[in-house]
Amino acid sequence: MKKSARIFLLLAAALFFAGLAWQIYQQHRVDSFFRQFVSLKLGTTSFNDVQQLAVQYRARSSGAQLTDPCTPQDCAVTFTFTNRIVRYLLRDREITLAVGLFIKDGHLVSKELDFSIFFRGNITDSMYVLFDRSRPQEVNGYKIHLHRIDAQGVAHFVEAELGSNAPDKLRNQSYLVNLRCLTKILGCDSQADFFPEVWRRSPQV
Repeated sequence: MKKSARIFLLLAAALFFAGLAWQIYQQHRVDSFFRQFVSLKLGTTSFNDVQQLAVQYRARSSGAQLTDPCTPQDCAVTFTFTNRIVRYLLRDREITLAVGLFIKDGHLVSKELDFSIFFRGNITDSMYVLFDRSRPQEVNGYKIHLHRIDAQGVAHFVEAELGSNAPDKLRNQSYLVNLRCLTKILGCDSQADFFPEVWRRSPQV
């Protein structure tokens, strides 16, 4: 084997293992963050708790407006995770997990989640948005909005709103997104691959 061919194979192997190491690290980081995010309690979690999480995962924070300072009285903290290396390798789709935490008068009053997949070409994009708020919501404690329904009756944009009176089982199910989509090379081609199952049908609580 020629020296140039050996060098090429060594470089290819190094890139492969570096990519694998990144995938493992990124998946661990996202999983760790998401567990902490889900465990935050509305009305109980303090401003300091949220700030610690923001520092740990390099979040962006602001006041009522993006240019305002973040204070215990009014603060919004946002976290974003994307499949950056996978997107660079495949150049066919971008998957993003965006999370928001909102503080009012020293405590967490709202959690928001936006999990989306955007394709290059003609394949339909999909998005799941969850609002989890400290105030009551409707009689059942939740509202569901289905948008961009295709010919097969599949909604490609699902928006769920949970209030403080939402059943615990439904709240837990609403956070069951497939985080593996952020690092997987193949798969995650449709909303069924990453939407919570509970919102792909009528919720059973």
